[in-house]
Amino acid sequence: MPKLVEASVAVYRFLLPVFPRELTNEFADSMLATFEQQVREAWRGSSFAGLAAIWLQIAKEVVTIGLPNLAVSLMGPALALLASSVIYGAVLWAVVPGSHCMK
Repeated sequence: MPKLVEASVAVYRFLLPVFPRELTNEFADSMLATFEQQVREAWRGSSFAGLAAIWLQIAKEVVTIGLPNLAVSLMGPALALLASSVIYGAVLWAVVPGSHCMK
């Protein structure tokens, strides 16, 4: 297995705990196996571009699912809602042109 594929799988394994415990307790092995298969296929098909596309999707899942989940577990629901709203707004502002009110 190419080093970048191995590294991707290792990083994904490291990131799994940020996702909801109910999800990872039941599906962590399946999630990891699916990710590894996707990474291998992406590498075979388009190498770096394929890996980048997968990691963009993973980054989106970490920001929209993982970080809010982590915030709830660390801060409680009310503060977590505020924190996830701020994170989402910052990501939206950075990614979507014209999405901010300061023009």
